[in-house]
Amino acid sequence: MRSGWRYAWTPASHAAVTGGVVIAVAGSLSTVVFTGLWDETFGPEPPPKAASCPGKGCEGKNPQKIGGCTADARTYQPVRKKNPATLHLRYSKRCGAVWARVTTAEVGDSISVSVQGGSAQSAVVETFHDQFTPMTVVTRSFRVRACVVPTHATNRKGTWDRYCMNASDKSPWSKPG
Repeated sequence: MRSGWRYAWTPASHAAVTGGVVIAVAGSLSTVVFTGLWDETFGPEPPPKAASCPGKGCEGKNPQKIGGCTADARTYQPVRKKNPATLHLRYSKRCGAVWARVTTAEVGDSISVSVQGGSAQSAVVETFHDQFTPMTVVTRSFRVRACVVPTHATNRKGTWDRYCMNASDKSPWSKPG
């Protein structure tokens, strides 16, 4: 009987036992990770740092990356036939900021937004057809101007001149959402 066990522990049986142990450990770890026990065991991640926005802290920031600024954003786009690059103004009351957005531009076109008596921001369309400017701060009562300027590239598909629009806090902004 004793000699039978000697043949049972071959390299293949060692591999099978080792594989079984690895599967058991991996299963246990995945259970801990996927059931939330990881946080209970090792503690949750620290909370993110508070944003320095709204207000002056929003100046020059990306509206897509600052939490909450796009959530309550209203859009102003005058009803006109001649808006060649589909220029919009966006306004977040929560963040106290505006930014311009273009949705049908070409690579190389530039977009800008300026607040009367305040600051200005600009951007260049780098890929696709959409681009927005960084935010610029506004007060409760404001006047703002947004412009889009076509590139002078020879491979440009459409032709049009600089297009600008003006808005204020009294303009017919869309509802958030």
